[in-house]
Amino acid sequence: MLSSRRNEGRCEMADPWLRTAIAGGGFILVFASGFWLAHIGGPYGIGPVAVHKLLSAGILILLAVGAHTANKTIGLTALAWAAVVGAVAAFVVMIGTGAALTAMNPIPAAVLTAHKTAPYITVLFTLAALAALPHGSTPP
Repeated sequence: MLSSRRNEGRCEMADPWLRTAIAGGGFILVFASGFWLAHIGGPYGIGPVAVHKLLSAGILILLAVGAHTANKTIGLTALAWAAVVGAVAAFVVMIGTGAALTAMNPIPAAVLTAHKTAPYITVLFTLAALAALPHGSTPP
């Protein structure tokens, strides 16, 4: 059920504030771990890189599940679809350039620039998508 109501005192994952708070907290952790990885320099250990990548993937999954649930329940508007597609595309660029950073030596300047820019674009699209997802049980 997609609603912003409380269920027996517990927050449902469908609560818009909860989705946004989790995504925001996740992005803070992604940025913090990314800045830390940049500070320690390569070669990177598998653990820190895995945590960084899993945090990004977790936010992407949160967005995908929220969009899928909203679409099945009450449908998405064209604006919501555009924001979701933009966020997914930005995630693909962010994760792809991150993978290239760990695999390439030397790192092309374009890949480094894209990976430094993509997270900010991803945050904007993800927050727009979460805001555009319908809330409640009536069609938008």
